[in-house]
Amino acid sequence: MPPQHAGVATATPAVPTGGATEKTARGGAATGGATPRPARTDLLPATRPDALLGARVAGAARDGAAALLTFAPEHGPALRLVLPAAFRLARGERTLLTDADLTAPPEHRPAGPFEQCATRYDARALALNAVLSATRPSVREITALPDGGLRVAWGASFLLEIPGPPASTVTAWRLGDLG
Repeated sequence: MPPQHAGVATATPAVPTGGATEKTARGGAATGGATPRPARTDLLPATRPDALLGARVAGAARDGAAALLTFAPEHGPALRLVLPAAFRLARGERTLLTDADLTAPPEHRPAGPFEQCATRYDARALALNAVLSATRPSVREITALPDGGLRVAWGASFLLEIPGPPASTVTAWRLGDLG
């Protein structure tokens, strides 16, 4: 990307068809007076992708077969990007995480915190979180793609690419407000 575009949000005002924007449910009235406690990924419509612009990338996690990225905006509640379909996170030319890592066993199990990693994604996310904690990068660019995909760039060289969904019944990404 040419330097003159650095820091410019290119997200479209409307939500692309391959993604959804959501807000975490706070519970609601259910029959019998019970208030259901939502799962971490139970979200309601609210947040647009351009809300990520300027937010600090706080960490990566996994919820079953979905990757989770958490962002901390300067003002407002934390945001979570849920990636239940194909994605690629790279730093420069090096691929750090992909959707295939969610189910692949770790390459090796060195002593320490990596011993508890069930998948390659867990091990790589643990290492990525250490880098994110030390560098505290912020989102500098967001691009909503015509096919429903999303491209998010942060720091000097991180790039998250989420292609549009392969079928109309698949959601490529969901952005949720955790507040």
